[in-house]
Amino acid sequence: MREKKENTYKFKCIPYIEFEEDWIAVISGVSNAGKTTHVLNIANELGDKNIPVLILPFERGIKTVGKRFLQVRTDKT
Repeated sequence: MREKKENTYKFKCIPYIEFEEDWIAVISGVSNAGKTTHVLNIANELGDKNIPVLILPFERGIKTVGKRFLQVRTDKT
């Protein structure tokens, strides 16, 4: 069994789940389920806490996801 680490992250958009600092998360699901938006909300929270994050989009290109992230980050359409 692993011991619980002290450095864990909690997110508003994922209640009751704590991530440890060295974890990798894979989000999957059916098309148009809101996966990208959910991941961008997590990245936005990490950015607000000055925690580095890397997003590797497989369904969409980085240009599309990058534009959507800026929309989330700046709260603009």
